[in-house]
Amino acid sequence: MFRFYNLGLRLKIFLLLAVTTLTALVLACAAFVVFDQFSIRKRVAEDLQRDADHFAEVMATFLLFDTQDGIEDVISEYRRDPHLVAGVVYNAAGEVFFSFAREDVGQSFKPPPMQDAATAFSPKEYISIVRTIGTAGDISGKVFLLRDLVDVWQRAKEFMSIAAAVVGVSFVVALMISFRLQQHITEPLLSLSQVANNVARNNDYTARVTRYHEDEIGQLVDDFNEMLAQIQTHDVALQMAYDDLEKRVQERTAELSKTNNKLMEEISTREWAEDEMRKSQQKLLLHMKQTPLGVIDWNKDGEVISWNPAAEKIFGWREHEVIGQSWRDFLVPPAAMEKASANWTLLQNHEGGGHVILKNITRDERMVMCEWFHTPLVNEQENVVGIASLVQDITQRVQSEIALKQSEERFSKVFRASPAAVGIVTLPDGRFIDVNNRFLEDFGHERESIIGKTARELKLWSAEADEERLFKLVQEMTSVSDFDCPLKTSTGEVHNTLLSAELVTLGDRICVLLQVHDLTERMNLESQLRQAQKMEAIGQFAAGVAHDFNNILTIIQGHTNLLQVTHPKDHEDFESVREIGLAADRAANLTRQLLAFSRKQVMRSRMLDLNEVVNNSSKMLTRLVGDNIQVTTRLSETPALAKADIGMIEQVILNLAVNARDAMENGGALKVRTQWRAFNSEQCEMIPDAEPGEYVELTVADTGMGMDKTTLSRIFDPFFTTKEVGKGTGLGLAMVYGIVKQHSGWLSVESEPGAGTMFRIYFPAAGSEQRKTASERHSDRNAEGGKEGILVTEDEPSLRKMMIKMLRRYGYRVFSAEHGVEALAVWAEHKSEIELLLTDMVMPEGISGRDLALKIRKENAELKVIYTSGYSPELFGKDVGLDEQVNFLPKPYRMNTLALLVRQVLDGDPDV
Repeated sequence: MFRFYNLGLRLKIFLLLAVTTLTALVLACAAFVVFDQFSIRKRVAEDLQRDADHFAEVMATFLLFDTQDGIEDVISEYRRDPHLVAGVVYNAAGEVFFSFAREDVGQSFKPPPMQDAATAFSPKEYISIVRTIGTAGDISGKVFLLRDLVDVWQRAKEFMSIAAAVVGVSFVVALMISFRLQQHITEPLLSLSQVANNVARNNDYTARVTRYHEDEIGQLVDDFNEMLAQIQTHDVALQMAYDDLEKRVQERTAELSKTNNKLMEEISTREWAEDEMRKSQQKLLLHMKQTPLGVIDWNKDGEVISWNPAAEKIFGWREHEVIGQSWRDFLVPPAAMEKASANWTLLQNHEGGGHVILKNITRDERMVMCEWFHTPLVNEQENVVGIASLVQDITQRVQSEIALKQSEERFSKVFRASPAAVGIVTLPDGRFIDVNNRFLEDFGHERESIIGKTARELKLWSAEADEERLFKLVQEMTSVSDFDCPLKTSTGEVHNTLLSAELVTLGDRICVLLQVHDLTERMNLESQLRQAQKMEAIGQFAAGVAHDFNNILTIIQGHTNLLQVTHPKDHEDFESVREIGLAADRAANLTRQLLAFSRKQVMRSRMLDLNEVVNNSSKMLTRLVGDNIQVTTRLSETPALAKADIGMIEQVILNLAVNARDAMENGGALKVRTQWRAFNSEQCEMIPDAEPGEYVELTVADTGMGMDKTTLSRIFDPFFTTKEVGKGTGLGLAMVYGIVKQHSGWLSVESEPGAGTMFRIYFPAAGSEQRKTASERHSDRNAEGGKEGILVTEDEPSLRKMMIKMLRRYGYRVFSAEHGVEALAVWAEHKSEIELLLTDMVMPEGISGRDLALKIRKENAELKVIYTSGYSPELFGKDVGLDEQVNFLPKPYRMNTLALLVRQVLDGDPDV
């Protein structure tokens, strides 16, 4: 156990001074920090009290008049205080009259119940204060302010850092003083201890202690040096006597040693010879018993003379069972007898047969493959008198060699037929030993040009540092997988690949087996898929915005129509009302762009010939792009028929033409072409959005500046543009993308810097039937009214009120509901009075417009239904049977349009 009194004098002095100094410094700093914190908190509390008093005076006026007008301007100076967290104003009844909170607190702040006037520090590092508004006799309310103590704690941390630095410096100075003090005391004592220890161990009485000071320790040093001098004098005299005696003993011992050595040499020589003979015999016997090789001695007739344990293990026969037996009787199977006999004859004649491999039979009748090493034993007359044999079982080795050969054959077949590119290179120079056919196909080399060369010589590495890094990893880990590395083909094209490498031994060479997985095609497909997913997500967002905006525009257009009806054209406000209507139309165009991008625009599709659309647009394109750009068209020989919205198709062509014009500032050529294309399943696998079938291809190409890969990857992003500020919105190509997708088509772009740009757009081909759209079947005739009952279901309150007002203006009796559940309740009460259901398709409470119509029609199959929505009817499914101007009213719409469709449905019998 550690005890203070067991420590050295130097450490004791050092510890006492260090602990005393450190304790005094820490206590002094702690006291000052506490005093400083108390002072700061007192000042913060006083400042907050003044702010609260001033805030109470300001709020008194607002409470007196019970109004919040202008209150935000008054509290703006309080919001600028970064430490003021929140404030609450209570009225005389204790209710929250007004509250505000700092932006980082936001809606998470909830005003506490009104408290008595007080100032308090909370355990969460906040200070709060409550002040009364008004006098003691007339209290109109109270104010509550909450302030954080971040600046207080920051000051504490800064002061603590300074205090820690002061304590550290002071402590180091104290340590230096204590070190110097204890040095004056302990150095002389340590010097005395070292000299005494040297004398005790080495008997060196010539050493002396250095005297440092004229104190008691100095007197002790003088006495110790005197004692050493006296001991040294006695030691010299004793050593001289000892040396003389040692000399006489050595002379006598030398004479006796000579005589004894002669006798011992004679005895030792005879014993060594006998011992070496015994060792040689024992070593030979031990070797025969312990060697893993079978050792067998035969006489001239082939009978066993000796049989070691290893031979027993190989053949299963014990030594006493085979002594005197011929090898012909138990060791060689009939099939190998002829070969064994011929070899034995060669041994008998001393003509060979020293090494042979034979099949032998064991005691349990197993066949084993053995390797024999024979040595003929001859006498002085050079006649063979016996045979000494060494034998080992090589059955497993032979089987392993056969398995290895089969494995090499299998590896060679797999290597050649592998679907992945595989190569073998040497270490450390990296020269190719072999490559499979896929490797040659992927990188465009001939086998003769690649074998014997390095990857650097073939310029395979896109970055040569990758080779060093790969080989280093393989040598450290023996196996590496998923090594990301770009490689070059013979034409210089860079492919993205994943390498797998493994150390293998081929003969006496260490090599690396490389597998190359080309990811270029997969990465291109993944990039196209990510782009499609990104555009789909952005489209969902744009559709939601446009759908809500359509509700607002319907309200604006409806009320504008009502004002136009009630105000004559010479009215002073008529022009303003008309401008409002025009502004709503422009806003509707914007929502159509967003819906086109999101593929949720209400489409007015019909069978049309793209050749006619291009022809009709060519003159307008010429005026649009200018005289310095030549516009040429090349149309398919047969009509390019597709079911599409002609306005949207024209919008696609115009947007692409405008982009082409901006890319050809110095003039150029714009080419527009149509043709028929067919795609099979194999071709569609390479195109994420394509499906097998026939398509009408619309190509728009220019000879402008072109685009790099980075720009090309973002051209369909909304609001992305490379044009100057004010010259582009970034919605043009996004809208093109949306329109193409809404038509169930797809598109591709080819562009290189300085080489122009080509857009290829594919629309599903259609038959030759032509039909007019619903909008062509119905002219802008004046709407007529009626007195039928109509149930209006719309979840947007303002839009619902406007629809009710419009329909009542035409004389109809209107019943309304906010959602499907409420509509069913209204129907249950007034079913006998309702002849038409006008409902939004998308509504809350879990009942859509389609579900509502089906439920009501179970009770009254003759009920007429009109659906309305800001989305395209195609999005609700083909089985719903929505048809614009028949039973579907797209938002936004005008009053006359609504009235015409209502009258048409009530007079007719639409198929819902």
